[in-house]
Amino acid sequence: MKRSRHKIYISAVISMILSLLGCGDRSHKDVIVQESELTGSNIAEEQSDPIEATLVRRIQFEKTVFASGTIAAKQTSNLGPLVEGVVEKIFVRVGDRVKAGDPLFQTRKVDFERRVDEARAAMNLADIRGVQAKRNYDRAKELASQENISQARLDDVETSFQIAGAEILQARAALETAEQQLTDTVVHAPFDGVITARNVDEGVYLSNRFSTGGSSAVVRIQEISIVSAIVQTPEENLGLLALNLPARVQIQGHKEVYDSFVYILNDLVDPITRTVELRLPIKNEDYAIKPGQFAEARIILPPRELLVVPRSAVANVGKITFVFVVVDGIQNQVAVEIREFDSEQVEVISGLYEGDSVILNPPHSVKDGEKLKRRIESGEY
Repeated sequence: MKRSRHKIYISAVISMILSLLGCGDRSHKDVIVQESELTGSNIAEEQSDPIEATLVRRIQFEKTVFASGTIAAKQTSNLGPLVEGVVEKIFVRVGDRVKAGDPLFQTRKVDFERRVDEARAAMNLADIRGVQAKRNYDRAKELASQENISQARLDDVETSFQIAGAEILQARAALETAEQQLTDTVVHAPFDGVITARNVDEGVYLSNRFSTGGSSAVVRIQEISIVSAIVQTPEENLGLLALNLPARVQIQGHKEVYDSFVYILNDLVDPITRTVELRLPIKNEDYAIKPGQFAEARIILPPRELLVVPRSAVANVGKITFVFVVVDGIQNQVAVEIREFDSEQVEVISGLYEGDSVILNPPHSVKDGEKLKRRIESGEY
């Protein structure tokens, strides 16, 4: 009789605890006492040695791809002479900011002015010969109509007239060439930019045959109102990247972090470094960013949702990865597929659903399919 009353008393206490817990704040720790034949001696044991569990969560995750490289100008031109001759005057210095069309340097003009005079004289001579040839042809046609000259003579006069016309065209082309060469003695800026190199001084003779760069270039001009961060990232990231992805660029020597995006994604993977190249444009209207500076970029990938659980919930037996899921007081061993996420959590690829309750650090006593005989502490995670 006393033993029965003792059991009734324990049952009443358990009911009161469950009632109080049902009204409590479940945002902290829930205590769920599973149905069992408890005695006064094992209640203390269950209270001191609980099983801890947590819920499978769904989170928003933004992954970042890191890349590093160098700042480059939008455009770079090494400008040499357009015509051969002595560099007579250089109008700019390193650091000068120029507008498109501004004069940069000049080749000696006197020789080309003389060539224009010679070509113009040749043009005048050709015009005069043309006028004379036209008169002869008109007169010959009139005489031929009166049968005063032979057809052969008329053909010769007509041919001379046609030759005079061709000589006029040839002289005109030569004059235009000479005038263009005279114009080309002055080299102008092809775009707005800054002078970043001056390779020679006045008095140096340069040929226009090899004026595309190197020692034949007089100045270098770069457009840097917009610069480009040319950065590389390991080829393993190639499948994650796409044009127009947003990016944040940190440039050495600058506190500001610059907004950008993937403008160019190179189709070539470097076979030596195993990296892929990206180009990220950056506005630089005040010219504060200089070509050649070191840059680090974070390319922000589109956010995605994923399920995560703590690493401590996952166990392995051989090649099988599993967790224990609690459903209606039953502990169920569930095989899962996971992927690395961070030092404390793993991503769940398959096997679990959002809101599933999983046991943390499952003890050896936890068996698949058994009813729980100890309380569960479900903590925040």
